[in-house]
Amino acid sequence: MGLTREGKIELPSDPFWDFSVAIYDRPGVAAACLRLQDRHGADVNLLLFTVFAGCRGMVLDSASVRSARDAVGRWQAEVVVPLRALRRSLKRDHRGAPSAHVNLLRQQLAASELAAEHVEQLMLSALLEGDGSGASEHATQNVEIYLDLLGVRPDAADREALALIVEAGLGA
Repeated sequence: MGLTREGKIELPSDPFWDFSVAIYDRPGVAAACLRLQDRHGADVNLLLFTVFAGCRGMVLDSASVRSARDAVGRWQAEVVVPLRALRRSLKRDHRGAPSAHVNLLRQQLAASELAAEHVEQLMLSALLEGDGSGASEHATQNVEIYLDLLGVRPDAADREALALIVEAGLGA
């Protein structure tokens, strides 16, 4: 753990992180997660946390999802979101800087954003217990509790996105 000689951030492996990376790379999952993030303000890490917990046999209640959200809320708001906002902003407007240099900076910001998300997932992973024998009902129920805390009433497209994410999680 630490920095490599190349200046890359090395963080510890974690089952939740490995799960998230595996399902995020599956067709349609990234788009489904980003849809819920951009449309409803969902924290993708919390979304994946609820799926992972369900796949591990944990049925979460509102209090436990709220507690998880509170545990990482400040990190998400003060570290992850600003990094993402800056990266996205530089994609739209180079502010007069040479494109090649801005693109390198955006790559570094993307790596920092990913490392920040990894740290958030380590924080969430510390909250988990479970025997690894989950079912789609657990994962779906957990996600619905999280969306309810956000005040989201999923429409058909949201439900399709959620089903894709849960299905990918069960296959991980």
